[in-house]
Amino acid sequence: MEYRMRCNTCGQIWCYTDSDIKSQELEIKRMKAAMTASIFDALAGDMVSSREALLLSRGKLNDFSRCPNCNSTQITQITDDALIEIKETPLVVTDSKRIEINPQASPESLLRRAELFIEDGDWDAADTYLNALLDIEPENGEAYYYKQLVMWRVKNIDEAKIACGTHITSIPLISKLQKFHCDKSEELIRVITERYREIEQETREQDEINKMESDRLRVDSLKQQIFLLNTHNYKATGIICFLIAVISAFCFFEIYLSTNSINIVAILVTLISLFIGYSRIDKDKERKNMVNNMANEICRLNSEINEIQAKREDKESKNTEMSEE
Repeated sequence: MEYRMRCNTCGQIWCYTDSDIKSQELEIKRMKAAMTASIFDALAGDMVSSREALLLSRGKLNDFSRCPNCNSTQITQITDDALIEIKETPLVVTDSKRIEINPQASPESLLRRAELFIEDGDWDAADTYLNALLDIEPENGEAYYYKQLVMWRVKNIDEAKIACGTHITSIPLISKLQKFHCDKSEELIRVITERYREIEQETREQDEINKMESDRLRVDSLKQQIFLLNTHNYKATGIICFLIAVISAFCFFEIYLSTNSINIVAILVTLISLFIGYSRIDKDKERKNMVNNMANEICRLNSEINEIQAKREDKESKNTEMSEE
């Protein structure tokens, strides 16, 4: 399905489809897994590479609830008739407001103004004042803290805790937050770290669930293969061929003793029967080895499945006990 949207702020018109939404959801899952390693590298000291990786990742996502031109949330869906009417109507767009900063302002006043703008939800003005503050004090930890809030469009640390899960792949200032830390940035770093640990745990649990399901499918497949192999009784076929060879050899000697002549047919039947018999016996040994190997693999897979299942049940039991307390 195609969605046509219009921004009520700047008049921008754009569209997207269900395919775009699904593609972005897959991209977010992939990036969450990839960024987990990058962020922990940054927290461990690898600032530059993690920051570059995160900066590159920011451009890959689209917020379908915001205007791609002015980032406004004041958007509406339009129909085909409304689109035709809009095309026929001249669009008048007012100039965006200019943000002027007093060049004599102190860092304290710039920071305070930025805080007030954040409280009002005026993200552009807050970002402008924070940039002006960083031009004066490039190592101001509170400025980087507030810039991260502005990027997430949140007003305080409580909202940041909620937004952290949504914007987990958009933390380009993580290295600055750690390097130029303050009390507020330390709290934000702690929130981010805890969230990444939760994501890492969730990813690990999901991998275990996927492995358990994969192992179960593998066990069912192996059982089916064992069943099919057991339907082929190569040993019985080999024994029958040996009996035919014995009978053919007996007939050969009887004819030779009675007529003193060699029966070529009896010789050929004997030799062919012996060859087939030995090949069937070898095939049966190969079948037994395959069945034994499959049975051992089934035991190993079942052991892993039971281990994962026991861990999940133990965790669910602990969570139940904690909730009851």
